[in-house]
Amino acid sequence: NAPCAPCVPVSELLEARCEVETVEHPLQPFDPRAFEPDRLPSFDVELHRAARAALRPPRERRVEPLFSGSLTAAEPAAAGRLPVITLDDLVTFYDNPSKTMLRRHLQVWLDDPEGGLADREPEALGGLKGWALKDELLRWSATERVDLEAAERVRGLARGSGRLPLAGAGDRAAEAVRVGLLATLAAWREAGGPEAGAPSVDLKLDSAHLQGAVPGVVGDTLVTREVRSFRPPGRQLGLWIRLLGAATTAPVLTARRFSPDKVGGVTEDTLRLPSGADAAALLADLVAVYLEAHRRRLPLFEHASAAFATTGGNKKKCLYLHAAPEDFVEAGALGLVGKVLGIYDSSVKKAVSAWEHDPMFPYGHDMDCPYTVRLWGPRCPFLTTVGGKRHVNAEFAALALRVWRPLGLAQQGIT
Repeated sequence: NAPCAPCVPVSELLEARCEVETVEHPLQPFDPRAFEPDRLPSFDVELHRAARAALRPPRERRVEPLFSGSLTAAEPAAAGRLPVITLDDLVTFYDNPSKTMLRRHLQVWLDDPEGGLADREPEALGGLKGWALKDELLRWSATERVDLEAAERVRGLARGSGRLPLAGAGDRAAEAVRVGLLATLAAWREAGGPEAGAPSVDLKLDSAHLQGAVPGVVGDTLVTREVRSFRPPGRQLGLWIRLLGAATTAPVLTARRFSPDKVGGVTEDTLRLPSGADAAALLADLVAVYLEAHRRRLPLFEHASAAFATTGGNKKKCLYLHAAPEDFVEAGALGLVGKVLGIYDSSVKKAVSAWEHDPMFPYGHDMDCPYTVRLWGPRCPFLTTVGGKRHVNAEFAALALRVWRPLGLAQQGIT
């Protein structure tokens, strides 16, 4: 943003002290100075709106949603053919629906807010940086790019990532990461991971053709190794989708996931498919939501939707145990208030906390995702107030239960 020197002829005229009238133009076309009346003003309406927005205090500036109408389907089917969707497509979509829609359908890629160089050196390895380093090293070990037994090699790669603290603190952090990953690999190998197969999924549904492969199948068990906690929403839904995919092509009933914990050990998460569950039907419903989300905006969010359907004071107070999607579709968001008033109120509160910057909600917030804010705006899009009481939009409630209720019931062993 440094001022630009005038061109050579103008500079010579100025040096010769000729009577030349000069006008210094602002660098950006939406600069408020470009619309001042005592100069040659701009007449661009869109840029004028941007200039007025720049003059507002930061708290009064609004991010308008990118669009609000319907779209042409991103998965067009040729004449007589169904659109082809892969299991990876489904996992990616449910990990963050807003990001998938903007990137895949509109080709909008927003800069990573964590990108660029930090203003100061890291003092500890934790949070997102710790997760990213573990995930990167574990993926590299799977492709034999790095041997986790080689401590110096691991330390060098960790240093090169720029995530480690300086000096001895960084060395200790790298060693703790390496020990945790080695424990994860040992548990995965003991469960038969190296001998696992990868059955192919080829499922023709009414609305799409679902294809893909599910690596990690050992007998009737899906064995995976990931740097994932079972609690963040999209990650457990991804494991559920892969378990359903494996169950459509092989007698797979259980998924086991091994992850490094925070103290150098390993955590095992287990998910079982209830007896009598129709894996193909459950996948078909998830595919239907996926296709609809590529035609229009759906109020389905990474954190808020999961929080609304699955969180509660205890497992017996989760909303999915007391309500189904059709309850909200038929009666609206107020239809269940009298039936499960306390549970509904708690679910609404958790959903709002998952949207906003609430430090009491530990798994992340939808407002922190630039894709979600760009698609929906910063204000909570699913919340309404009726008679001084907060309620959620009926479609938001129905979608949250439609996606998360089958997984929640499976986790509790309910058919």
